[in-house]
Amino acid sequence: MRNPARALVAAVAFALAAALTPAHAHAAGPVRLVIGVAGPLDQPTVEQEIDRLQYPPLVALAADTLDPIPGLAEAWTPAADGWTYTLRAGTTWSDGTPVTAADVVFSLEQQPDDFPGVSATVVDDRTVAVAGVDEPTLLLPILPEHAYASDPGVGAGSWRVVARTDDTVTMQVVDQPGRPRLDEIEFRSYADSAALLDALRSGDVDVAGALPAPDYDELKTIDEATAIHANDGDQWIMRLRIPESETRRAIARAIHRDDLVATVANDVARTSPIPIVARGNRWRLDDDESARLSTRLSYDPAAPNIAGAVTLYAPDDETGKAIAEYVTTSLEELGLTVSEGDAATADVVIALRDPGDDPTGELASYTCAGGIWCDPRYDAAYDAFTATTDTATRIDAVQEMVRLLAADAPEVVLYEPDTLQGVRTDNVTGLLREPSVERLVVFWPSVQQYSEAVPTSTLGGEDIPDSAFAAIAVGATVVAVGGYFVVRAFDKRRQRTHSPA
Repeated sequence: MRNPARALVAAVAFALAAALTPAHAHAAGPVRLVIGVAGPLDQPTVEQEIDRLQYPPLVALAADTLDPIPGLAEAWTPAADGWTYTLRAGTTWSDGTPVTAADVVFSLEQQPDDFPGVSATVVDDRTVAVAGVDEPTLLLPILPEHAYASDPGVGAGSWRVVARTDDTVTMQVVDQPGRPRLDEIEFRSYADSAALLDALRSGDVDVAGALPAPDYDELKTIDEATAIHANDGDQWIMRLRIPESETRRAIARAIHRDDLVATVANDVARTSPIPIVARGNRWRLDDDESARLSTRLSYDPAAPNIAGAVTLYAPDDETGKAIAEYVTTSLEELGLTVSEGDAATADVVIALRDPGDDPTGELASYTCAGGIWCDPRYDAAYDAFTATTDTATRIDAVQEMVRLLAADAPEVVLYEPDTLQGVRTDNVTGLLREPSVERLVVFWPSVQQYSEAVPTSTLGGEDIPDSAFAAIAVGATVVAVGGYFVVRAFDKRRQRTHSPA
């Protein structure tokens, strides 16, 4: 070869080009996540997910704990009648227009039914005072006042809607520094859960977003998919308007919760009997204390009979009726006569609780003024909770109220129904964590997990981070330059050795 220096540089240049090609460059086209749902796309769960991806809230929720984290607001402080929020500096809508406090006021004006009694006032461009909220968490989608009516694609989230049909909604990533790896998200509608399972089996969708509990067994037969189910706070509960604490506890222990879950929920649920009064781990008792209280409320097949009569009310839907039938049988085995009652006066009221982020409403119903039960210790804790904005004091007060509810059983938790989903990782990974975490990949109160998604490598192993490619590039450049000069010096020496004297 006439010029080994050039040959080496060419070889290193080829290696450098290979090093600079990301491991996910095998993917043809954009990195895409397809989410299938049974039924129309205008159902609240889907619409809320799309809104959260395009219009982030002031305060978001951490994916793992569901505790508050910064959203569009970087900080918040308590005020006399609510909270004052400071927007993150430099935040813009996808068209480059700054996000301002006026957008927050506009957003509340567009959604008054979802946030009754809540109002907002502009303090300055980056500061907004919100009245009528006890907790800082405000999952209000912030809308662009300047473009909401004229351009439905403008948002401040990482993705925006670019196309809609009756059967699909397509979202694209906003191309900006630090953008997520997920280029597109598509929501697709299927006629029913059977059609959705077929789409998951064939790989037409990456995630079957919500499936009925009876589909659990069929979902587990799809080898390429992982069946997951998790709960974000919902609980089926019994409110007991029964004055004798021993009778309330006996009723609590008459329910075989594991059998109830198997009978009614096809095991797509969990049986913790401790009340959940709001989302967020901070409101919950620790695992050890929960276990101790759970033991006091666990099923007791040897419980003595109790003579008496009670009235029972349950929602008039399929699950409510099934739970009522099971509970009625259990109470009759306990020795009680059960008859039908109404929601306002029944001794036993079965209800599905969907807790929000603020526990105030749920806790107020068990004060003496609420009419279900009366315990001065509970009322004292409630007064301490409502009298301050100090987070630590409020957490302690809520946990004390939860202890009293669990120990004295004016509320008996039957089970926590889970949402069932199926997940494939052929195209996208990162949403589903290993080992499995009790968290849904879509339709979860947080959308933080979408930013964790990365393309699945067809070459095996993990994708190499972009920072690693930069390091490889630097190293390859150093080798190329150094190698060039070494070989050139060697070539000159060779020419002197072989030149005529």
